[in-house]
Amino acid sequence: MVERSTGSTNLTIGYVEAKDIGISLDKIEGDEQLTRYRRALDNLILTDYLEFRWYVQGEKRMTARLTTPRSDKHLPLEQHHATQVLQLLQSFLEHSPEAIRKPQELAKRMARLAHMIRDVIIQALGSSSHLGNR
Repeated sequence: MVERSTGSTNLTIGYVEAKDIGISLDKIEGDEQLTRYRRALDNLILTDYLEFRWYVQGEKRMTARLTTPRSDKHLPLEQHHATQVLQLLQSFLEHSPEAIRKPQELAKRMARLAHMIRDVIIQALGSSSHLGNR
């Protein structure tokens, strides 16, 4: 969770989901967990620390890559790649939070978050029930 201080309170402006280097972001992008996150979270970055994908209201807005690992394990950095990642991160940080003007808008936003939390709990309980059956 990324927050911005607004004086006496902190305002959540977005979320970052980080995966290990080498994990296919194409595969992660279509999995159940990220689908839930994209549906529930208005401002989201998916990254493997080398590639960054920014989503706004579930839609991919921008992609940038710092570098591609070479076969000799070196990570060469080119300035234009760093500039693209910087632009993506600045856009993510400058994104205005979803405005809530009506009670119905708040209810819809809270329902999206509640569905995500429900799914995570169901998945966690399903995983723990397998542990108890050993």
